[in-house]
Amino acid sequence: MKNTRKSNLFMLICFCFIVFGFVACNDNKNDSNKEVENKQQNVLKDNNECDKVDGVNIASKVLNKQELNDLLGIIKDESKFYALKGMFDNKESRAYFVYDDAEGFYYNITLLDFSDSDRYKLLDTATTKIGFEDGLLVIEGVFDEQLDSNDEDKIRQKEFKFKQDKNSKLNELSLIKNSFNTKKDGDNNTIEYASTITKVFIPQCNNLSKDIYNKLNNSLSMGMMNKNDLSDKIMTEIQHQYESKKDEWNSNWENREDIYVYFVDSRMLEFVRIDYEYAGGAHGSYTKSMVAYNLDSGEELPNDINSIFDASKSDELLYVINNRLKEEPYKSKVFEESLPINTLPKTFFIDADFITFVWQIYDIAPYSSGTIEIPINLNELKEFVKLDSPYKHLFDNEVY
Repeated sequence: MKNTRKSNLFMLICFCFIVFGFVACNDNKNDSNKEVENKQQNVLKDNNECDKVDGVNIASKVLNKQELNDLLGIIKDESKFYALKGMFDNKESRAYFVYDDAEGFYYNITLLDFSDSDRYKLLDTATTKIGFEDGLLVIEGVFDEQLDSNDEDKIRQKEFKFKQDKNSKLNELSLIKNSFNTKKDGDNNTIEYASTITKVFIPQCNNLSKDIYNKLNNSLSMGMMNKNDLSDKIMTEIQHQYESKKDEWNSNWENREDIYVYFVDSRMLEFVRIDYEYAGGAHGSYTKSMVAYNLDSGEELPNDINSIFDASKSDELLYVINNRLKEEPYKSKVFEESLPINTLPKTFFIDADFITFVWQIYDIAPYSSGTIEIPINLNELKEFVKLDSPYKHLFDNEVY
Protein backbone atom coordinates (compact mmCIF):
# COMPACT_ATOMS: atom_id res chain seq x y z
CA MET A 1 0.00 0.00 0.00
CA LYS A 2 2.82 2.35 0.96
CA ASN A 3 4.63 1.43 -2.24
CA THR A 4 1.48 2.16 -4.22
CA ARG A 5 1.14 5.58 -2.55
CA LYS A 6 4.82 6.33 -3.18
CA SER A 7 4.43 5.27 -6.79
CA ASN A 8 1.36 7.47 -7.22
CA LEU A 9 3.15 10.38 -5.54
CA PHE A 10 6.17 9.90 -7.80
CA MET A 11 3.95 9.86 -10.86
CA LEU A 12 2.19 13.02 -9.66
CA ILE A 13 5.52 14.79 -9.14
CA CYS A 14 6.68 13.72 -12.61
CA PHE A 15 3.43 14.91 -14.12
CA CYS A 16 3.83 18.30 -12.40
CA PHE A 17 7.38 18.64 -13.67
CA ILE A 18 6.18 17.86 -17.18
CA VAL A 19 3.34 20.38 -16.94
CA PHE A 20 5.52 23.08 -15.40
CA GLY A 21 8.24 22.35 -17.91
CA PHE A 22 5.73 22.66 -20.75
CA VAL A 23 4.44 25.95 -19.34
CA ALA A 24 7.97 27.24 -18.84
CA CYS A 25 8.87 26.31 -22.39
CA ASN A 26 5.77 28.06 -23.63
CA ASP A 27 6.64 31.10 -21.53
CA ASN A 28 10.15 31.11 -22.98
CA LYS A 29 8.68 30.65 -26.44
CA ASN A 30 6.23 33.52 -25.83
CA ASP A 31 9.07 35.67 -24.51
CA SER A 32 11.04 34.83 -27.65
CA ASN A 33 8.02 35.63 -29.84
CA LYS A 34 7.50 38.90 -28.00
CA GLU A 35 11.15 39.77 -28.52
CA VAL A 36 10.82 39.10 -32.26
CA GLU A 37 7.55 41.05 -32.34
CA ASN A 38 9.15 43.96 -30.48
CA LYS A 39 12.05 43.95 -32.93
CA GLN A 40 9.59 43.97 -35.83
CA GLN A 41 7.68 46.85 -34.26
CA ASN A 42 10.94 48.76 -33.75
CA VAL A 43 11.80 48.24 -37.41
CA LEU A 44 8.34 49.49 -38.37
CA LYS A 45 8.80 52.47 -36.05
CA ASP A 46 12.17 53.26 -37.63
CA ASN A 47 10.62 53.04 -41.07
CA ASN A 48 7.69 55.24 -40.10
CA GLU A 49 9.76 58.43 -40.27
CA CYS A 50 6.96 60.00 -38.23
CA ASP A 51 8.13 59.80 -34.63
CA LYS A 52 6.61 62.64 -32.61
CA VAL A 53 7.12 64.06 -29.15
CA ASP A 54 3.77 63.35 -27.50
CA GLY A 55 2.11 65.71 -25.08
CA VAL A 56 4.87 68.31 -25.09
CA ASN A 57 4.64 71.81 -26.54
CA ILE A 58 8.04 72.50 -28.03
CA ALA A 59 6.86 75.36 -30.25
CA SER A 60 7.57 77.83 -27.46
CA LYS A 61 10.67 79.32 -29.07
CA VAL A 62 12.16 80.01 -32.47
CA LEU A 63 14.53 77.23 -33.48
CA ASN A 64 17.56 77.61 -35.71
CA LYS A 65 18.01 75.57 -38.88
CA GLN A 66 19.92 72.72 -37.26
CA GLU A 67 17.43 72.46 -34.41
CA LEU A 68 14.55 72.34 -36.88
CA ASN A 69 16.28 69.74 -39.02
CA ASP A 70 16.86 67.59 -35.93
CA LEU A 71 13.28 68.13 -34.74
CA LEU A 72 11.71 67.16 -38.07
CA GLY A 73 14.22 64.41 -38.88
CA ILE A 74 15.35 66.15 -42.07
CA ILE A 75 17.98 64.38 -44.15
CA LYS A 76 20.18 66.03 -46.77
CA ASP A 77 18.27 67.67 -49.63
CA GLU A 78 14.82 66.98 -48.23
CA SER A 79 11.71 69.14 -48.14
CA LYS A 80 8.65 68.25 -46.07
CA PHE A 81 4.97 68.84 -46.74
CA TYR A 82 2.20 68.95 -44.11
CA ALA A 83 -1.57 69.41 -44.40
CA LEU A 84 -2.74 71.73 -41.60
CA LYS A 85 -5.85 73.26 -40.04
CA GLY A 86 -5.99 76.37 -37.88
CA MET A 87 -6.37 80.13 -37.83
CA PHE A 88 -4.90 82.92 -39.93
CA ASP A 89 -5.82 86.52 -39.11
CA ASN A 90 -8.76 85.31 -36.96
CA LYS A 91 -10.17 83.23 -39.80
CA GLU A 92 -10.36 79.44 -39.85
CA SER A 93 -8.42 77.96 -42.71
CA ARG A 94 -6.83 74.84 -44.06
CA ALA A 95 -3.26 75.22 -45.20
CA TYR A 96 -0.29 73.48 -46.74
CA PHE A 97 3.04 73.95 -45.01
CA VAL A 98 6.34 73.34 -46.81
CA TYR A 99 9.67 73.19 -45.02
CA ASP A 100 12.47 73.20 -47.55
CA ASP A 101 16.09 72.28 -46.97
CA ALA A 102 16.71 71.10 -50.53
CA GLU A 103 16.62 74.38 -52.46
CA GLY A 104 17.75 76.68 -49.65
CA PHE A 105 16.41 77.03 -46.14
CA TYR A 106 12.87 78.46 -46.12
CA TYR A 107 9.27 77.62 -45.29
CA ASN A 108 5.90 78.82 -46.49
CA ILE A 109 2.19 78.23 -46.09
CA THR A 110 -0.52 78.14 -48.72
CA LEU A 111 -3.90 79.25 -47.32
CA LEU A 112 -6.54 77.15 -49.05
CA ASP A 113 -9.57 79.14 -47.85
CA PHE A 114 -8.30 82.60 -48.78
CA SER A 115 -8.48 84.48 -52.05
CA ASP A 116 -5.88 83.57 -54.64
CA SER A 117 -4.01 86.88 -54.21
CA ASP A 118 -3.71 86.36 -50.44
CA ARG A 119 -3.03 82.63 -50.47
CA TYR A 120 0.74 82.15 -50.55
CA LYS A 121 2.88 83.32 -47.61
CA LEU A 122 6.64 83.03 -47.27
CA LEU A 123 7.18 82.83 -43.52
CA ASP A 124 9.87 84.61 -41.53
CA THR A 125 12.42 82.03 -40.40
CA ALA A 126 13.52 84.38 -37.61
CA THR A 127 10.12 84.63 -35.92
CA THR A 128 8.01 81.58 -36.85
CA LYS A 129 7.78 78.93 -34.13
CA ILE A 130 7.64 75.29 -35.15
CA GLY A 131 7.18 72.29 -32.90
CA PHE A 132 4.87 69.46 -31.86
CA GLU A 133 1.80 69.39 -29.65
CA ASP A 134 0.28 66.00 -28.81
CA GLY A 135 2.38 64.41 -31.53
CA LEU A 136 1.24 66.81 -34.27
CA LEU A 137 3.21 69.54 -35.99
CA VAL A 138 2.34 73.09 -34.93
CA ILE A 139 3.45 76.36 -36.50
CA GLU A 140 2.63 79.78 -35.11
CA GLY A 141 3.75 83.34 -35.58
CA VAL A 142 2.96 86.69 -37.15
CA PHE A 143 2.90 87.64 -40.81
CA ASP A 144 3.68 91.30 -41.58
CA GLU A 145 1.61 92.73 -44.43
CA GLN A 146 2.81 96.01 -45.91
CA LEU A 147 -0.25 98.17 -46.51
CA ASP A 148 1.49 100.84 -48.58
CA SER A 149 4.22 99.94 -51.05
CA ASN A 150 5.65 103.45 -50.68
CA ASP A 151 5.64 103.46 -46.87
CA GLU A 152 7.50 100.67 -45.09
CA ASP A 153 6.07 101.75 -41.72
CA LYS A 154 2.50 101.02 -42.75
CA ILE A 155 2.32 97.39 -41.73
CA ARG A 156 -0.50 95.21 -40.49
CA GLN A 157 0.33 92.12 -38.47
CA LYS A 158 -1.64 88.92 -39.03
CA GLU A 159 -1.31 86.23 -36.39
CA PHE A 160 -1.53 82.56 -37.29
CA LYS A 161 -1.46 79.17 -35.62
CA PHE A 162 -1.85 75.90 -37.49
CA LYS A 163 -1.77 72.27 -36.45
CA GLN A 164 -1.23 69.15 -38.52
CA ASP A 165 -4.62 67.84 -39.66
CA LYS A 166 -4.77 64.44 -37.99
CA ASN A 167 -8.04 63.58 -39.78
CA SER A 168 -6.60 64.06 -43.27
CA LYS A 169 -5.90 60.81 -45.11
CA LEU A 170 -2.52 62.16 -46.14
CA ASN A 171 -1.15 64.90 -43.92
CA GLU A 172 2.61 64.45 -44.23
CA LEU A 173 5.12 63.50 -46.90
CA SER A 174 8.68 64.25 -47.96
CA LEU A 175 10.37 65.14 -51.23
CA ILE A 176 13.81 63.55 -51.41
CA LYS A 177 16.39 64.86 -53.86
CA ASN A 178 19.75 63.48 -54.91
CA SER A 179 22.28 64.77 -57.44
CA PHE A 180 25.33 63.67 -59.40
CA ASN A 181 27.89 65.91 -61.10
CA THR A 182 31.08 65.15 -62.98
CA LYS A 183 33.39 66.85 -65.48
CA LYS A 184 35.79 65.83 -68.22
CA ASP A 185 38.00 67.50 -70.80
CA GLY A 186 36.16 68.25 -74.04
CA ASP A 187 37.57 69.21 -77.41
CA ASN A 188 38.11 72.86 -76.47
CA ASN A 189 37.25 73.12 -72.77
CA THR A 190 35.96 71.28 -69.73
CA ILE A 191 32.42 69.96 -70.08
CA GLU A 192 30.06 69.14 -67.26
CA TYR A 193 27.48 66.43 -66.67
CA ALA A 194 24.80 67.10 -64.04
CA SER A 195 21.70 65.16 -63.05
CA THR A 196 19.18 65.72 -60.26
CA ILE A 197 16.12 63.61 -59.46
CA THR A 198 13.46 64.24 -56.80
CA LYS A 199 11.13 61.52 -55.57
CA VAL A 200 8.22 61.40 -53.12
CA PHE A 201 8.44 59.58 -49.81
CA ILE A 202 5.16 58.77 -48.05
CA PRO A 203 5.59 57.77 -44.39
CA GLN A 204 3.43 55.02 -42.93
CA CYS A 205 1.93 57.24 -40.23
CA ASN A 206 -0.66 58.71 -42.62
CA ASN A 207 -4.30 57.60 -42.42
CA LEU A 208 -4.01 55.16 -45.32
CA SER A 209 -4.82 51.46 -45.40
CA LYS A 210 -1.87 49.10 -45.81
CA ASP A 211 -2.96 48.22 -49.35
CA ILE A 212 -3.25 51.87 -50.44
CA TYR A 213 0.04 52.74 -48.76
CA ASN A 214 1.84 49.89 -50.56
CA LYS A 215 0.47 50.97 -53.94
CA LEU A 216 1.50 54.59 -53.42
CA ASN A 217 4.85 53.60 -51.97
CA ASN A 218 5.68 51.34 -54.92
CA SER A 219 4.73 54.03 -57.41
CA LEU A 220 6.09 57.16 -55.72
CA SER A 221 8.80 56.01 -53.28
CA MET A 222 10.38 53.32 -55.48
CA GLY A 223 9.26 50.75 -52.88
CA MET A 224 11.67 52.11 -50.28
CA MET A 225 10.60 52.01 -46.63
CA ASN A 226 12.72 54.89 -45.32
CA LYS A 227 14.13 58.16 -46.63
CA ASN A 228 17.81 57.20 -46.60
CA ASP A 229 17.14 54.08 -48.67
CA LEU A 230 15.13 56.17 -51.12
CA SER A 231 17.99 58.66 -51.42
CA ASP A 232 20.39 55.79 -52.17
CA LYS A 233 17.95 54.32 -54.70
CA ILE A 234 17.73 57.69 -56.48
CA MET A 235 21.52 57.82 -56.72
CA THR A 236 21.56 54.30 -58.19
CA GLU A 237 19.09 55.45 -60.86
CA ILE A 238 21.14 58.56 -61.62
CA GLN A 239 24.35 56.57 -61.96
CA HIS A 240 22.64 54.04 -64.23
CA GLN A 241 21.48 56.97 -66.34
CA TYR A 242 25.05 58.30 -66.45
CA GLU A 243 26.48 54.94 -67.49
CA SER A 244 24.07 54.83 -70.43
CA LYS A 245 25.07 58.33 -71.58
CA LYS A 246 28.75 58.73 -70.74
CA ASP A 247 30.06 57.40 -74.08
CA GLU A 248 27.97 59.89 -76.10
CA TRP A 249 28.36 62.79 -73.66
CA ASN A 250 30.38 65.39 -75.59
CA SER A 251 28.97 68.75 -74.42
CA ASN A 252 27.57 70.31 -71.28
CA TRP A 253 24.51 68.29 -70.26
CA GLU A 254 22.07 68.76 -67.41
CA ASN A 255 18.93 66.91 -66.43
CA ARG A 256 16.46 67.66 -63.61
CA GLU A 257 13.32 65.84 -62.53
CA ASP A 258 11.52 67.96 -59.93
CA ILE A 259 8.16 67.34 -58.29
CA TYR A 260 5.96 69.48 -56.04
CA VAL A 261 2.78 68.85 -54.07
CA TYR A 262 -0.07 70.73 -55.77
CA PHE A 263 -3.29 69.53 -54.14
CA VAL A 264 -4.53 67.07 -51.51
CA ASP A 265 -8.05 66.23 -50.38
CA SER A 266 -9.70 63.11 -48.99
CA ARG A 267 -9.89 61.51 -52.43
CA MET A 268 -6.79 62.52 -54.35
CA LEU A 269 -3.14 63.51 -54.14
CA GLU A 270 -1.75 65.65 -56.95
CA PHE A 271 1.77 66.72 -57.93
CA VAL A 272 3.27 68.98 -60.56
CA ARG A 273 6.30 67.42 -62.22
CA ILE A 274 8.87 69.53 -64.10
CA ASP A 275 11.35 67.82 -66.41
CA TYR A 276 14.28 69.96 -67.55
CA GLU A 277 17.07 69.09 -69.97
CA TYR A 278 19.99 71.08 -71.31
CA ALA A 279 21.99 69.45 -74.09
CA GLY A 280 23.86 72.45 -75.47
CA GLY A 281 22.72 75.57 -77.28
CA ALA A 282 21.31 78.83 -75.96
CA HIS A 283 19.06 77.31 -73.32
CA GLY A 284 17.51 74.13 -72.02
CA SER A 285 13.96 72.93 -72.46
CA TYR A 286 11.39 71.86 -69.92
CA THR A 287 7.90 70.41 -69.67
CA LYS A 288 5.30 70.47 -66.91
CA SER A 289 2.90 67.64 -66.24
CA MET A 290 0.40 66.56 -63.62
CA VAL A 291 0.74 63.34 -61.64
CA ALA A 292 -2.25 62.41 -59.47
CA TYR A 293 -3.43 59.43 -57.41
CA ASN A 294 -6.76 58.24 -56.09
CA LEU A 295 -6.44 57.88 -52.31
CA ASP A 296 -9.34 55.41 -52.17
CA SER A 297 -7.71 52.94 -54.57
CA GLY A 298 -4.04 53.93 -54.68
CA GLU A 299 -4.23 53.96 -58.48
CA GLU A 300 -2.77 56.71 -60.65
CA LEU A 301 -5.38 59.04 -62.13
CA PRO A 302 -5.42 59.91 -65.85
CA ASN A 303 -3.75 63.21 -66.73
CA ASP A 304 -5.21 63.78 -70.18
CA ILE A 305 -7.77 66.51 -70.73
CA ASN A 306 -10.27 64.03 -72.19
CA SER A 307 -10.59 62.42 -68.75
CA ILE A 308 -12.39 65.57 -67.57
CA PHE A 309 -14.43 67.08 -70.38
CA ASP A 310 -17.18 65.78 -72.62
CA ALA A 311 -15.73 65.62 -76.15
CA SER A 312 -19.12 66.61 -77.65
CA LYS A 313 -18.83 69.99 -75.86
CA SER A 314 -15.25 70.79 -76.87
CA ASP A 315 -16.28 73.66 -79.17
CA GLU A 316 -18.08 75.46 -76.35
CA LEU A 317 -15.13 74.86 -74.04
CA LEU A 318 -12.68 76.18 -76.64
CA TYR A 319 -14.79 79.34 -76.91
CA VAL A 320 -14.37 79.98 -73.16
CA ILE A 321 -10.61 79.35 -73.30
CA ASN A 322 -10.09 81.52 -76.40
CA ASN A 323 -11.89 84.42 -74.76
CA ARG A 324 -9.47 84.17 -71.85
CA LEU A 325 -6.44 83.97 -74.17
CA LYS A 326 -7.53 87.25 -75.77
CA GLU A 327 -7.12 88.98 -72.41
CA GLU A 328 -3.92 90.31 -70.86
CA PRO A 329 -1.43 89.20 -69.74
CA TYR A 330 -1.91 86.20 -72.05
CA LYS A 331 -2.62 88.03 -75.30
CA SER A 332 0.80 89.71 -75.43
CA LYS A 333 2.60 86.47 -74.61
CA VAL A 334 1.27 84.13 -77.30
CA PHE A 335 1.98 83.98 -81.03
CA GLU A 336 -0.59 86.05 -82.89
CA GLU A 337 -1.06 83.26 -85.39
CA SER A 338 -1.82 80.81 -82.56
CA LEU A 339 -5.20 82.40 -81.89
CA PRO A 340 -7.82 81.20 -81.86
CA ILE A 341 -6.72 77.77 -80.72
CA ASN A 342 -8.71 74.88 -82.18
CA THR A 343 -7.58 72.02 -79.93
CA LEU A 344 -7.61 71.69 -76.17
CA PRO A 345 -4.24 71.75 -74.37
CA LYS A 346 -2.81 68.40 -73.36
CA THR A 347 -1.79 69.45 -69.86
CA PHE A 348 -3.78 70.68 -66.88
CA PHE A 349 -3.55 71.13 -63.11
CA ILE A 350 -6.67 71.02 -60.95
CA ASP A 351 -7.60 71.87 -57.37
CA ALA A 352 -10.73 72.73 -55.39
CA ASP A 353 -11.15 76.12 -57.09
CA PHE A 354 -9.54 76.15 -60.51
CA ILE A 355 -8.47 74.08 -63.45
CA THR A 356 -5.31 75.53 -64.94
CA PHE A 357 -4.87 74.87 -68.64
CA VAL A 358 -1.21 74.56 -69.59
CA TRP A 359 0.59 74.96 -72.91
CA GLN A 360 4.24 73.88 -72.99
CA ILE A 361 6.98 76.16 -74.28
CA TYR A 362 6.66 76.74 -78.05
CA ASP A 363 3.12 75.28 -78.16
CA ILE A 364 1.45 78.66 -78.68
CA ALA A 365 4.13 81.09 -77.49
CA PRO A 366 7.87 81.80 -77.72
CA TYR A 367 10.37 80.38 -75.23
CA SER A 368 10.64 83.76 -73.48
CA SER A 369 6.96 83.52 -72.49
CA GLY A 370 7.51 80.22 -70.72
CA THR A 371 4.59 77.88 -70.28
CA ILE A 372 1.22 79.54 -70.75
CA GLU A 373 -0.98 78.76 -67.76
CA ILE A 374 -4.58 79.96 -67.57
CA PRO A 375 -6.61 79.28 -64.40
CA ILE A 376 -10.38 79.19 -64.87
CA ASN A 377 -12.83 78.78 -62.01
CA LEU A 378 -14.41 75.32 -61.87
CA ASN A 379 -17.92 76.81 -61.75
CA GLU A 380 -17.39 78.28 -65.22
CA LEU A 381 -16.55 74.86 -66.62
CA LYS A 382 -18.98 72.61 -64.76
CA GLU A 383 -21.37 72.25 -67.71
CA PHE A 384 -18.61 70.68 -69.85
CA VAL A 385 -17.55 67.96 -67.38
CA LYS A 386 -18.07 64.26 -68.06
CA LEU A 387 -20.41 62.58 -65.60
CA ASP A 388 -17.93 59.76 -65.05
CA SER A 389 -14.83 61.96 -64.73
CA PRO A 390 -12.57 60.96 -61.82
CA TYR A 391 -12.34 64.70 -61.04
CA LYS A 392 -16.07 65.41 -60.99
CA HIS A 393 -16.23 65.74 -57.18
CA LEU A 394 -14.13 68.90 -57.46
CA PHE A 395 -16.65 70.53 -59.78
CA ASP A 396 -19.46 69.49 -57.43
CA ASN A 397 -17.68 71.18 -54.49
CA GLU A 398 -17.38 67.85 -52.67
CA VAL A 399 -13.92 68.56 -51.30
CA TYR A 400 -13.15 67.61 -47.73
